[in-house]
Amino acid sequence: MEWGAPGYLWLLLAGAPLSLLALGSARRARLLRQELTGGRQEKVVDFLPWGVAAAAMMLLVAALAGPRFGEEPRERLAQGGDILFLLDTSKSMLTRDLGQSRLAAAKEAVRQAMAGLKGERVGLVVFAGSAFLVCPLTTDYALFDQVLKEAGEETLPLPGTSLAAALKEARRALQGEGDEPKVVVLLSDGEDHEGEYVAAARALNAAGVKLYAVAAGTLPGGPIPLPGGGVQKDRDGSFVLSRLRPETLREAAQAGGGEMVDIAALPARLATLPLQKSAAKPASSRQTQRERFQVPLALALALALLCAEPLLLFRGRP
Repeated sequence: MEWGAPGYLWLLLAGAPLSLLALGSARRARLLRQELTGGRQEKVVDFLPWGVAAAAMMLLVAALAGPRFGEEPRERLAQGGDILFLLDTSKSMLTRDLGQSRLAAAKEAVRQAMAGLKGERVGLVVFAGSAFLVCPLTTDYALFDQVLKEAGEETLPLPGTSLAAALKEARRALQGEGDEPKVVVLLSDGEDHEGEYVAAARALNAAGVKLYAVAAGTLPGGPIPLPGGGVQKDRDGSFVLSRLRPETLREAAQAGGGEMVDIAALPARLATLPLQKSAAKPASSRQTQRERFQVPLALALALALLCAEPLLLFRGRP
């Protein structure tokens, strides 16, 4: 058994103490009502919804993590390589110094680049302070575009920017994906709060993957908008300006065996990459794990309905 997005499993650690607090609160409320009503309150009304709700939440997290088990054969067309896009969704990508936000410009560049693809598989990793594979490699371009559309600053809970986390996630996502040509396209403004991205880029290149870094932003930069209006300020009340860091992107790309590309040049540059395999080479077949997220998702929905039923029955009493 394996997981498509194992990072979501960390939410289970956060959910455990919250569940205990909720159960403790329900128990105290039950004891108080028993004192007021002479013990006529049914225990099931208090504990069943909380316990079932906790189980439903854990199953929902499991579904988000993308469980995979049970092998199935999957054929690969021989003519296309693999392109994994790494999209920076940190707060600085909301800066509007490209006529629109950097994030919107990066998404548009990806869509324009995909218009010239000829059977390559594409995948998407979003990152900020952490990184997650939100779309495994696929030739379903409509599905990819939908996932790309929904990716935003609110996608990841951990703030900051870690290029190393994105590159490490890319390496994990591409492991065991055959010998087809592979490239990773990093779309970012180059801000990095963690370091170690050079080592991660070298490890990616050592695995046979080239890294191309797309510069999203301008040198003058601009203020970072806040969701509720206004712009981000420092402790002194001054505006925080976010500027493009080309030296970071160039260093990462060179360590990854590729180059830095301006965001406007991505579609043309991607079209020239050696991703096409010889037409004489037959299609390959390999065993892959079946996607099983439907199982915990269905159980979570069933438990949610079960959780709601006793509450409705209790509220419906005279």
